[in-house]
Amino acid sequence: MVIAMEQSNHSGKVLVTTLYPFKAQNTDELSFAKGDVIIITQAPTDGGWWEGTLDGKTGWFPSNYVEQLSQKIGRRKEK
Repeated sequence: MVIAMEQSNHSGKVLVTTLYPFKAQNTDELSFAKGDVIIITQAPTDGGWWEGTLDGKTGWFPSNYVEQLSQKIGRRKEK
């Protein structure tokens, strides 16, 4: 999944919700629980790791552990 800025929420921030828990293995990684909401700070298209911020902490995490929040909200509005 590639995050395009036009798919960001109305505040201009790209938000994702976590699908699975992740425990950081390195100091530059971000730990989270299932259902947390992360603000994306970097989403390189050439790799499987994104950088985001959660509870004031910033770190890298596997992009396949998250789903873009604005897309889920958009689908609900269409119904």
